[in-house]
Amino acid sequence: MKDQLGVVCSGLCVIHCLASPVILALGLSGALASLFTQELFHQVIIVPVVILILLTLPHAYRRKKSIALVVVGLTGASLLVSALIFDEKYEALLSLVGGGLVITFHVMNLLLQRKISHYQQDEKEVLFYND
Repeated sequence: MKDQLGVVCSGLCVIHCLASPVILALGLSGALASLFTQELFHQVIIVPVVILILLTLPHAYRRKKSIALVVVGLTGASLLVSALIFDEKYEALLSLVGGGLVITFHVMNLLLQRKISHYQQDEKEVLFYND
């Protein structure tokens, strides 16, 4: 569940970064344009993204023993946080790459979890048949 929520939150971050320049370029106004172009949106959406990745990382490493998974997740989260700190001209790039890496982390984690679950299920079936 945490991985699916992490993908959604990171996806919102990526959509925000892609949609903001388009909304501004088209000169659109209104509530949606106001929401997407405010820096507050990025600051609010990053909280669940970082919390979810910090909650998921230790469990992911313990179960899968994949340092690559940890590196992808931490790099993505670090880039997202750094997008809030660095100059505005780097914000979109850092957010897009960071959000993409966080999404990649969560998808990799889900796929590895399914693979492990499938393997454990097959192992149980073999043990059951051998009894």
